[in-house]
Amino acid sequence: MDQYQKVLLGKEEFRNFIRNKLIFFLKRFGAFEEFKKYAVDEHGQLNTKTRLLCGLGAGVSAFLYSINIKFCFQLAEAVFVVTPMETVKVKFIHDQRSAKPNYHGFFHGVRQIIRTEGFYLFFLPIF
Repeated sequence: MDQYQKVLLGKEEFRNFIRNKLIFFLKRFGAFEEFKKYAVDEHGQLNTKTRLLCGLGAGVSAFLYSINIKFCFQLAEAVFVVTPMETVKVKFIHDQRSAKPNYHGFFHGVRQIIRTEGFYLFFLPIF
């Protein structure tokens, strides 16, 4: 492991990385066991469908447990700022390359896009 520590991370960073991954896997394993308590049949067994659902629930719950406020702000920024701006940028680039541009500035272009294609177009790449 020493060669990987030297190549990838320093000793302290490597320990923190391993510790965080171990904690994440333990949370997932614990969540799976909790879901399993409620999903077993009368013989204490899981069928394929319930095992899949318990695993899915464990993965999602471990992920949701690890989400912090910074991630929520980054997600909100991506949905409400970056995606609409990228949509406008691409529309403007295509308009400027056309023989007869339709948009005469940023605000005029945004108004025209909303009038012709609707407000939902800004969020269309998300769906």
